[in-house]
Amino acid sequence: MTSKEQIKKELPAKLRAWFQGQTKWKSLIEIASQLGINKHTMSDYFNGRNYPKGDNLRKLTEITQNKP
Repeated sequence: MTSKEQIKKELPAKLRAWFQGQTKWKSLIEIASQLGINKHTMSDYFNGRNYPKGDNLRKLTEITQNKP
């Protein structure tokens, strides 16, 4: 498995762990709304059905790298 495939495989668990540890947002819908990402797309990222690219990847990286 390549490192890119490994990252895609691990991302949903990392996103869920981050969400459980943060205190700023109460729901994925709230995060999606603030970031301008469709709520279904956000759910797909957290459940491993889709992988963020481009601006959505940048937005998620920015919020998950910052402390709440």
